[in-house]
Amino acid sequence: MNIIFSIIELAVLFAILKPPLFIQTESLYLILTLVAIALALIMYFFFNFLLGLIGFWSPEVWAPRFIFTILLNFFAGGLFPLDILPKFIFSVFQLLPFTYLLYFPIKTYLGQLTIVEIFTGIIISLAWTVLLYLIVRYVWRKGLLVYTGQGR
Repeated sequence: MNIIFSIIELAVLFAILKPPLFIQTESLYLILTLVAIALALIMYFFFNFLLGLIGFWSPEVWAPRFIFTILLNFFAGGLFPLDILPKFIFSVFQLLPFTYLLYFPIKTYLGQLTIVEIFTGIIISLAWTVLLYLIVRYVWRKGLLVYTGQGR
């Protein structure tokens, strides 16, 4: 149902606003965009998995996921482009993993980053992906130690 309503809403918005569409034609940028998107998906999975692991210690996991979604939307550049922030704050954001979930793949696709900036971003994304994997693995092992099951 969400997909159907989203398609209808987007069709109406596109019909009313008629925004210009940008289609990337350079294959290098398309490949690098796919790499950035793949890393973003893996990081997003690890974030959600980590939030799900809260269930080992708390029966409530919905509220932390909801709060995380709101914070993620802000820090990833979903509400506004991160470029408009002051340079210092933007440079701090670039060290955090959230930037690489939405802002970085979009900027890569649009070709608004240099090749050096793209490869730097991919390296930072890879580092965050590995770090998140290690954190998830650690929390999973600690969670299994406190896990109790109920039933027959």
